[in-house]
Amino acid sequence: MAGEIVVVLAADTIVTAGAWLLEAPQWSASLGYPECGVRFEGRLVVGRDDTFWGSATGDYENFAKGTVGDTAYEYPTSTEINRMRWMAAARSLLMGTIGNEISARGPTEQAISPENVPKIITEGNAGSDVTCAPVQVGAALLICERNGRTISELRMPLQLTQRVPG
Repeated sequence: MAGEIVVVLAADTIVTAGAWLLEAPQWSASLGYPECGVRFEGRLVVGRDDTFWGSATGDYENFAKGTVGDTAYEYPTSTEINRMRWMAAARSLLMGTIGNEISARGPTEQAISPENVPKIITEGNAGSDVTCAPVQVGAALLICERNGRTISELRMPLQLTQRVPG
């Protein structure tokens, strides 16, 4: 594991207990990298499999997790691995996986943060095709289902409303 020296400390520097922690990398050639992303609530949010990460607010390259509102966060979308295919920003963070469509939003209209654990809702179970990004048309999000031949419409407020087979 490689690291970067940010500040050189004096030999007698005192660090209080709990002021630091050692984290394992979430992304690497062996673990994989995020497969999709979107700007949402002032952060860069990226996702892979069943997890999404939000950068620090206004600092799109900073994914160092913290405990206060403007630091980075990491949350699972479910208890099962379901490969994420796309993300979109609306009133909620929208995510499409091979098996379903998910929304995530902060509690009581607050932004998602380390302090505000998101409410994760399964909006549909159409699943998403790997080759087709969602397209927003007015208040609807059009998605290609996993079979690659059917288009579904997610309406705001979110719900799967129509299916148009190809």
